[in-house]
Amino acid sequence: MNETSTSLKAPIAKKIPKTLTIHNDQRIDDYYWLNQREDKDVLDYLHAENDYTDAVLKSTEGPDVLDIRSLYSDLGIFTYDPGFLSTGSCESKIT
Repeated sequence: MNETSTSLKAPIAKKIPKTLTIHNDQRIDDYYWLNQREDKDVLDYLHAENDYTDAVLKSTEGPDVLDIRSLYSDLGIFTYDPGFLSTGSCESKIT
């Protein structure tokens, strides 16, 4: 994990118990309130989740990410990907 992701706290959704009954079976859904998509609290929570996700994934964007293709062209380093040989490609004389 990078320094930014370890210093951030993920937002925690509040629990508001709601009893749901179907076919004479009851269950409690603590997060039913998140179904109210126009509610300000729901939108605030979703924005907080998105901001947290953006901050955690920030290091995977842009020039900080290693481009494997550039290893050979820039540094002369060859990488071997064993998964490349096991992909399902073939040539067909029919199609």
